[in-house]
Amino acid sequence: GSGTPRAALLSAGAVTLVVSVWAASRPDGLDVLVSVVDIGALAAFTMLHVSVIGYFRVRRGSRDLWRHLVVPVAGGLVAVWIIVLATPLAKVAGLVWLATGVIVLVVRRNGRSGRTRSTGS
Repeated sequence: GSGTPRAALLSAGAVTLVVSVWAASRPDGLDVLVSVVDIGALAAFTMLHVSVIGYFRVRRGSRDLWRHLVVPVAGGLVAVWIIVLATPLAKVAGLVWLATGVIVLVVRRNGRSGRTRSTGS
């Protein structure tokens, strides 16, 4: 419909709510909450940089090295470096965010290819 990723927004909101309630029960809750949410955002930004390279350089064959390779690689490296410096709990949260995103991607792609095959027969 509208192009708004409703399921992704609702899922991210639900996860943030659960983590917020959990963090509120800890003495260092605000620090934990901030680090977990920040790592989730950094993981998403890292994947965004990778997708820019994949879309423009690989799929579309762009020759603009600066905008479609150098800048996304630099941005991705900065995000990864910040993730490396994060607390162990934040790293686990980041891996969970990333794994969840990969699972959703695989499920959606498999669902699309199944629909395509069934309509083609």
